[in-house]
Amino acid sequence: MWKVLVILCMVGYDCTAFQQSPMQFYETYEECLIVARQKRDLLIMRYAEHGYYITESKAVCEQQPVT
Repeated sequence: MWKVLVILCMVGYDCTAFQQSPMQFYETYEECLIVARQKRDLLIMRYAEHGYYITESKAVCEQQPVT
């Protein structure tokens, strides 16, 4: 199982990691990465609308152990 992690770095702020809430898990890395990229693009757009300048961004997926 995979979970989405989006990291944004903004001018004047530390880098921040965002996770989905509520947490969702994906069966494949590819499926997760598609969602992660969509979430990253949405976050960048929303922060830019409020005047934040994004210096770096990452859309990644972390594998979670199946219990």
